[in-house]
Formats: sequence, structure tokens, C-alpha cells
Amino acid sequence: MKRLTALVLIAALLVLQVPPAVFADDSDIFGANVQPNVMFLLDNSLSMTDNINSQAYAPATTYAVVSTCGSSWNSSCASAKVYQSNFWHTYLQYANSISSVSSSDARTALSTVGYWSGKIGGSTVNLYVGNYVNY
Repeated sequence: MKRLTALVLIAALLVLQVPPAVFADDSDIFGANVQPNVMFLLDNSLSMTDNINSQAYAPATTYAVVSTCGSSWNSSCASAKVYQSNFWHTYLQYANSISSVSSSDARTALSTVGYWSGKIGGSTVNLYVGNYVNY
């Protein structure tokens, strides 16, 4: 009986033997009819012209004024004013100062990080302090 059990176990192990590991090589790619999988992306959003600062925004620092505000992107961005952006890099004046913004959450964020996104009066707004736009 013990020999029969041992024989059955050995037979089961031989049947269930795991195949050896298989390694891939370039013949898996070049030997098969695999279509190219390449995508070209052309970006015309002008985002490549953006400057990325290596230093974090500091609200206490007054940054050099840039002329990217207004509907024609040629007006100076006043440091103390609050601007609204509805479209990429379009900054239109929203308020004369942070204290003129009606949302306390927005005032807090504008004072500390320079920007805020949320709802005021039921409308979603993206607000930026002029100093942050100059940053």
C-alpha cells in the first residue's frame, strides 16, 4: 500500500511538473508581425515658453512686473490687484486688493499661496494675486 501511494504521488508530481522558465529575446518582437506603436504629439499650446521657477513663491517678495495681464496680454500686472483667469494665461482684473474679495477662503489662499480656485456667488473662479502672476 505504501508503494502504491508513493507511486501515485510520484506520478502526480510528474504530471504537474512546472515547465522551465521562459525568457524573452528580440526574436519575440522581430519574428512576429507586430505593428509599430508610436504616437507623435504636436503641442501648440505655448506652454513650452513658460518659465519654471526653482524657488517657491514668497508672498512677502515683490516680483518684477510683467506685462501679461489684460485681454491683449500687454498690460502690467499690478502686484496688489487680484486677477481672474478664465482661460490659459489670460488675467483680467477681478478686484483692487485681496481684502476686496468676498470669500474668506479665497482671501486666505491669495495671501499665502498667491492663487485660489473655487466658487464665489455660485460661479467657479480662478483668482491670482498680481504678485503671483509676476512670479
